[in-house]
Amino acid sequence: MVTILAFLVGFLESKVELLVPALLLSLFGLPSGIQLALMWLAIAAVALRPLHRRVLVATMATLATFLLAQRLVPSLLAAVGLPSPGREHSLASLVRYYGALQITDVRRLLYVIVPGGILPAVAVWWWSGRDRVAAALTALTAVYFVAFYVQAATQLHYYIPAMLLPVAVHLRGVERFGGKGWRMATALAAVVALALSWPPHLQPVTLLRGISNRVVIREPGYEQASQGYFRSVRVLSALFRSSRGELSQFDGSMLALQRHARRQETIDSTTRYLVQRLASPVPPGFAVSAVREPFALLVRAGVGTELLSPRFPPGVAAIYLVPHDIRLPGSAKDAPRVWYIRPRIEQWLNVRPTPGG
Repeated sequence: MVTILAFLVGFLESKVELLVPALLLSLFGLPSGIQLALMWLAIAAVALRPLHRRVLVATMATLATFLLAQRLVPSLLAAVGLPSPGREHSLASLVRYYGALQITDVRRLLYVIVPGGILPAVAVWWWSGRDRVAAALTALTAVYFVAFYVQAATQLHYYIPAMLLPVAVHLRGVERFGGKGWRMATALAAVVALALSWPPHLQPVTLLRGISNRVVIREPGYEQASQGYFRSVRVLSALFRSSRGELSQFDGSMLALQRHARRQETIDSTTRYLVQRLASPVPPGFAVSAVREPFALLVRAGVGTELLSPRFPPGVAAIYLVPHDIRLPGSAKDAPRVWYIRPRIEQWLNVRPTPGG
């Protein structure tokens, strides 16, 4: 998010030497970077015209460079035997996110209002009437928020840009037009926001590590980042089920799951889950639970899949908890007041459905 703010500063102050590297870092490091950049260009073209040609050319050239790299780099990595980047932000995956829509979960407004200190999210509408830049940034916040608000499946981190942009607008407005009263009100609202955001405990959440320690992965290649290894761990998604009892794609950090799993050939009494080649012999006491060719997930007899409802108090305030059943594309399709239109969109765009969701 720091890089996005740096890009906006470079854009507004016509500093190409800041704009280009900040935008590149945002595009490669932030999944929604391309959306933010395109939204900002459209809004700036309306609210801040005339735009400096040098800034516009630099922005467009950087975007074109990124899109070209996005097309070429996966093929180059695959050609030298390295894992290719995931395709979770490809057209097919984006269709999944907008394939289930909602408009009634107004609780999501808290994801933007509270983390920024409450007052900034309200005051931006006041500042936007006094300053063209504030108006443009407020419009960017609103458009970005709506783009993610309507998705039935959501996660808290999607809203980080909409959390922080109002803070930047508000602090700028207070500095230019506000006074002591604004500063005091901002501080008091921030204290209230901190109280609402305080987690129920300050202990590290180790649930995922506990599960990982019971997993043995027999496929070599972790240290070399081999494609075979990273393909093998995908079958671990079958470890988890939602609170409704359905198998569900894991929505936590698969990297963390791999990091703490045991990568070895031997198994012992603590091993509950085993990842190996489908053609390998099944050890006594284990049974094949899921297959993602050429790999299989084996589960020890008498052991079920992991329930995703937390058995440890969550390390986040209640207002920020997002139920698991609406965290993943497709998982919210049966929830009330959700329009599930993904098949129609895929048919219209002639997009091949994405497996597993």
